[in-house]
Amino acid sequence: MASSRIALTTLRARTVTAQGYRPLTTAASASSSALTPTQPSDSQTITLPDGRTLGYATYGSTNPTDPTLFYFHGYPSCRLEGEALDKIAQKHGLRVVTPDRPGSGLSTLQPTTGPPPNVTDYPADVAYLADHLGIGKFAVIGGSGGGPSSLACGADPSLTKRLTTVGLFAAAPPWEAGRQHMSRGRQWLAWGVERVPSLVALGTSVLLSIIRFIVGRKYVQNKIDAFIESQAAKARADGVGGNDARPMSERRESLIRALTEPFAQGAKSIVYQTQLLVRPWGIDYGTIPFKPVRIWHGTQDTASPVVMMRWLADRIPGAEMTEWDEGHFGLLKYMDGIVEEVVQKAKEAETRDAAAAVVDKTA
Repeated sequence: MASSRIALTTLRARTVTAQGYRPLTTAASASSSALTPTQPSDSQTITLPDGRTLGYATYGSTNPTDPTLFYFHGYPSCRLEGEALDKIAQKHGLRVVTPDRPGSGLSTLQPTTGPPPNVTDYPADVAYLADHLGIGKFAVIGGSGGGPSSLACGADPSLTKRLTTVGLFAAAPPWEAGRQHMSRGRQWLAWGVERVPSLVALGTSVLLSIIRFIVGRKYVQNKIDAFIESQAAKARADGVGGNDARPMSERRESLIRALTEPFAQGAKSIVYQTQLLVRPWGIDYGTIPFKPVRIWHGTQDTASPVVMMRWLADRIPGAEMTEWDEGHFGLLKYMDGIVEEVVQKAKEAETRDAAAAVVDKTA
């Protein structure tokens, strides 16, 4: 715990700045002159050994020799969230794979028989997908509700030597850090999925039906279009977005799809995903073999209070936590620097592996 607090304190002093993100490494960023054009493939599936379907999307570089990031989407969300990384990943020569977690998008739920599932079940799916894609080493970052899945990968000893980065980006906190810090609405939702899960599923189903009905109304479409324009302008101002040449109708449909796709497996998916987040994760934080676990978080995050993430960082030996004076979504403006750091760490791992191979060959 002490070593984690030292790293946390040091990083606060170095990286909580108004000017923006500065990566911890001093190496130059990857050149943007050799970008690989890409057409994101966002609806791919494989069948897992237990018969479940795993959906995933690919973004960023299409060069098979470039480093790979597995990005775990938020909650409620799906693989389509990874599109936000596409241009940044191309810029830095990074391949991005965004799988749907069980019950989200194209990925089917885990069987209802047997012990209750938790986030530690997920690394096996990730490893199988990586093997299927022929990927040896890779980074993992979980955004928001995907944070626990990333940490579970870092805690899985079978993956330690394959990982180059384990990151939590504006991640959901462990509720054992103090559920009193969570909003009243989230506390009620957590109570509901444990005590009356069928009622929560019914309410979600009704809400989704209403949403699907009203999005076809012209007044609502105009509101959606205005929202898209305002968010695009904000992204450009923050330096994380370019001009989208697509017609507004296409951009609107893309947004609606991203909002409804997480529930493609039915309303019960919201119950399943919430249960995974609010129940104990089954991770022994003090024995996580991968180091360092990177945590990026906003001090103004009301969805995931920073005090809970500091609690988590204290319990992960060697954890490195970077904080900004931002809310839950304000961290997106720093993603370019985070991706640069991920690529640099992957290159460092490749260099170490090459050196070790030479030593083994000459021994």
